[in-house]
Amino acid sequence: MKYNFKKLLTLNVFIICSIICVACNKNIGENKMSEIKDDLYMPSKEELEEISPQSYNFELAEEKGLLKGETFSKKYLRMQSLYKKALEQYLMKKIDIKKYDDELANSKLHFIPGDKDKRCFYQVYDYMGLTFFYLRNNIHIEKLDSDDLELLKKSEENYDYAISEDLIKMVERTYKNIIMVSFEGDDEFNKYYNAIYGNTINGERIIPNTALVLELNAQPEFDKKGNFVDWPKEKTKNDYIDDLILRLEQEYTDKLGIPVEVLQY
Repeated sequence: MKYNFKKLLTLNVFIICSIICVACNKNIGENKMSEIKDDLYMPSKEELEEISPQSYNFELAEEKGLLKGETFSKKYLRMQSLYKKALEQYLMKKIDIKKYDDELANSKLHFIPGDKDKRCFYQVYDYMGLTFFYLRNNIHIEKLDSDDLELLKKSEENYDYAISEDLIKMVERTYKNIIMVSFEGDDEFNKYYNAIYGNTINGERIIPNTALVLELNAQPEFDKKGNFVDWPKEKTKNDYIDDLILRLEQEYTDKLGIPVEVLQY
């Protein structure tokens, strides 16, 4: 089968550079979000295809019956959304992301959440329900083995989107591989390259391909002319966020045993 998404060209570039670029460069308003059932959110195939570059393994997805034609099937998208929902529920308990979110929300510095109409793909399709933080990793469920996929399939086929204890245990066991940006069948090469994540505050960030990546979306306070209301205060807020991110990354890296990085959108 021939695949679009410029996969072969992208693969060649990756191998030469040993770096992957993962962009979050498209705003998606609330009206673009598809709600399925029991708070299960599923992106459209078109939205998923716009992630640049494609870190998904389409050949592997085809082998496991997760494609329809040259793109993902609705079954894949629902199963992926269910896995993401379970992963974010697991992370909320494991590393208590809400603690740092509340620290910003309750600060006397008055941090302002990002504009809802300018949220990127990853924040729109988020299950944690936080004010500032959301998960930034892609979810590659095609890497799951047949037994783990079957667990997702049973829930999807029965329209059962509640997060079971079995699903949480499966996610806990598999998520480090599922979020990893990697080349199928090249384990040695996967140890030595990084991913480039694009974001609007600090430009591009080089991040280990094994990292759990979170993103923080807070905006400055502007007047009607688009100028800072209080630039010295914004500088203080920026310094505060920088310190918070360092604390968060260190704490969560220690708890999870993998690199944890935070981007600013």
